[in-house]
Amino acid sequence: MSYIELHASTAFSFLRGASFPEQLAEVAMELEMPAMALLDRNGVYGAQRFSVAAREHNVRPIIGCELSMNDGSVLPVLVENRMGYKNLCELLTQSHLRSEKGTCAVRWSELPQFAEGLVAFFGLGSTGCQPVVCGSLPQTSFHPWRPNTQSVRQAAGRDRLAVCAPQISDSPLNPMTLPERVRADYETMNLTTGPHPMRLLREQLPNVWRASDLIQARHGATVQIAGNVICRQRPGTAKGFVFISLEDETGVSNAIVDPNLFERFRMLITEEAFLLIEGELQNVDGVVLIKTREIRSLPHNELIGSESHDFR
Repeated sequence: MSYIELHASTAFSFLRGASFPEQLAEVAMELEMPAMALLDRNGVYGAQRFSVAAREHNVRPIIGCELSMNDGSVLPVLVENRMGYKNLCELLTQSHLRSEKGTCAVRWSELPQFAEGLVAFFGLGSTGCQPVVCGSLPQTSFHPWRPNTQSVRQAAGRDRLAVCAPQISDSPLNPMTLPERVRADYETMNLTTGPHPMRLLREQLPNVWRASDLIQARHGATVQIAGNVICRQRPGTAKGFVFISLEDETGVSNAIVDPNLFERFRMLITEEAFLLIEGELQNVDGVVLIKTREIRSLPHNELIGSESHDFR
């Protein structure tokens, strides 16, 4: 049986981790781990970057978090499903808003409300897990935990919180396809820990440049870019010129549209979530911009992406 690290931290956990999410994923691949869990302290800061990098290395990413409890103890939790990720984010947001800046204190009494879809490691401290049967809790010699076992027992007793082992049940529904999962992520959270929508469309776009590769293109060359529209700007000082930012799986590319072209394609530019733009590449001092000549809608197979921030 392969070893799986279930308690890794990144540099986002100050003074607790030193590696970037991408480095952890690479090491997991080198050690032939089939999966790895990322548990940063009081946040899911590196979750998106870790998920993308792990899948690129054929490592299953598991997302979680170390929760700082209001009695000074630490409770590690893993996300079992989409509902668990939603509950974890809501629990963290509620705790951060209530706590002083730079601190986070989760109340034990809050666990039953946000327990569904989460797997808790309940044992001696934040670096160990005392194996227990799902739905039961161990007795420990760490006194600060004892007054709080009732809250965890309450959540586990309702089959809402799995303790040290996820509960698996058969579903009558067919598994979601990868595009369906990505769409559901954006519909519910406006982000995804899976692949970017453009990565799923990349094979259909052999002549389209990736954002990260544009720096290598020749100044003055005609290129095509495509992606999810994340920003449309029309500054009052720009004399009617419009700036469009397209996001793909590698980064962001930027295009400029002159006033006449904007009036010609106004509805397309302002309404479409995914665009394909062709134009002249301008590369001046490492700043890359596409001077738009043609613009059209990009078929995206019902995939959706991030909402655009427009004309601000």
